[in-house]
Amino acid sequence: MSLRVWFVVFLLLTLSAVSAREEALGVVAPDAVVRESSAEIELVLEGERRECDLELSGPVKHTKVLRQVDWKGSDDIYRGTWEVFGLSNGKYVLRAVCGGLSTQASFDVDDKKPPLFLDGTPHILGSTPTTVDLEVKLSEAARADVLVATDPKASEWEVMLEGVQVDHEGRLVVGGLLGDTRYWFKVRACDANGQCDESSSYSFFTKSSLEEGALVTKESYAQEDFDAHLEHSWGRTLAGETLILEVDEEGMAITGFSARMRSNSSNIKVTLRSARELPGSGTVPDDPVYEYWLLSETNLLDAQAKVTFRAPKKWARDKDLNESDWLLLYADEEGWRELRLVRREESLHFCRVRVSPSWLWQVCTLCTTSGGAG
Repeated sequence: MSLRVWFVVFLLLTLSAVSAREEALGVVAPDAVVRESSAEIELVLEGERRECDLELSGPVKHTKVLRQVDWKGSDDIYRGTWEVFGLSNGKYVLRAVCGGLSTQASFDVDDKKPPLFLDGTPHILGSTPTTVDLEVKLSEAARADVLVATDPKASEWEVMLEGVQVDHEGRLVVGGLLGDTRYWFKVRACDANGQCDESSSYSFFTKSSLEEGALVTKESYAQEDFDAHLEHSWGRTLAGETLILEVDEEGMAITGFSARMRSNSSNIKVTLRSARELPGSGTVPDDPVYEYWLLSETNLLDAQAKVTFRAPKKWARDKDLNESDWLLLYADEEGWRELRLVRREESLHFCRVRVSPSWLWQVCTLCTTSGGAG
């Protein structure tokens, strides 16, 4: 809370005529004028720790019993804090009673700003075929709604989650979604004074209802099934930005990854796995294969992605294959299919190729055109 002008009201009470020690209770109230819909209050207790009751009255009456105050301190001087949310504008009086000690203080709430989204939130924490899990951080406590659409230009967005109380930060789990579907979402946060703000809109894809690996091996892949494994994440990105990942992974033919974003997105992750032998029990292509890939992503299907790889000509010569003409294949329900090569370059020892990847749990293969791949 900025520019706080703390004031302390101490009420000294003598508990007993025969007692040699005095005890006191003080309350540290917020600024005389609070500029948001929540306030932090501190109690200062001199003497023995004890149970306390706090009552806040005003435009919205709050009664909070603090039976287990987290007192901190030493030398018989203890401090404990309490934060109250959902304060509408007006004057409040705070009364604290701790055993035989009591005191009170007052302050005004004059909140003229809506909640602000912090740390680039909302973020996507994860998703299933029917749900998405979001994280939000706000400048003040608020009630949050999640609005969802399948068309970002839709005149009306469906409210899929409504009125969830978020005390500065929290998670929002939206259900009732369709699998393998692209959605846009935005979060609306409103404070106790009816002031609202909406986040930017972001897109994501719900997961396919197919099991991972079902298109090739009918089973899931584990990390140890591959010779090389690489993951990279990006936080919040805007439409028009290009994500670039340079791969320096020994034993992996992929040398780079890039993606040009078509829309705002958040919590993007790319996973690259490679192996010289096809994991699982899938059908292999007819031609010799230099390397198998498994490429998967989170929140990136809307981007224009490219993968750059290189393959040694010596491997092609050893296999008695054309050392400069290469195919990139991908697997689907019908078998192995060819991907269009976007660009290729020649060097003394390597063939370098840039290609648009295929996602959705598909294993890619790199092989030469000699012999005709299936």
